[in-house]
Amino acid sequence: MTSQMRLFVLLGSKLGLQSEVVIRKGHELHRLLHLKTSTCAINISETCQIVICLDLAASVIGVPVERLDAIRLAGVTKKNYTSLCHTIEKLLGIEKHITIKDLCVQFGVSEAMSLAQKILHRYVSEDAHGAVVDLSHPVYNVTAVIVACKHCKLKVDRAKLLEMSHIQKSAFLKLANTFEKYAKELHLSHKSSSCNVEEDEYNPRSQLKSMGSGMEQIFPPPSRKALPDSSNSQSYEDWKKSILEDCDNVEP
Repeated sequence: MTSQMRLFVLLGSKLGLQSEVVIRKGHELHRLLHLKTSTCAINISETCQIVICLDLAASVIGVPVERLDAIRLAGVTKKNYTSLCHTIEKLLGIEKHITIKDLCVQFGVSEAMSLAQKILHRYVSEDAHGAVVDLSHPVYNVTAVIVACKHCKLKVDRAKLLEMSHIQKSAFLKLANTFEKYAKELHLSHKSSSCNVEEDEYNPRSQLKSMGSGMEQIFPPPSRKALPDSSNSQSYEDWKKSILEDCDNVEP
């Protein structure tokens, strides 16, 4: 085993990666990274490169990695680590394209999916001004979901979504302002959309009123004329006496 492979095994064990398959995949990605950057070296330490390659290898194979441990071992900030991971993913050609549907399912906001897709479609058709938009970049889908959730009044982990956008906050806000304009138009023009629920739909009082009106149609209240007038009605004793007398007069 070479000294570099021993370093892979050591760092892998600190990340909780015991699988030989993951270690070898990480080593393969690291070797490919060196080939891809032979003319333009990445200004990060060898340890940081190995940790990121192991992290990406685990992700490709489907083995979970504690991201905080990886950041600590890499010796960089969380923001820099996320950015470096995205850059190396693109260099290696293993970047995952996360769709709006994937994001909505992952964050439990499926109700916002339709509006988010319409926002992005409107942007591409109207605001891109004929330019080629790289929709593979996650910022577009992430921003569409965040804006759609806002208009659908759905709670979502915005910080985690922003982390997945791989872009500076200023650039995100600029795109979000554009998406906001389309969201308002679409949300108003599609009142029957899945995320636009009338307030009374889940209002217990309105449901009771609706049930009450339905019951009145089935069982209408008695007419006032049908009710006996208490001032002119016979007393209970008189009524009882008259009934008994009628019974005595009935012939057998």
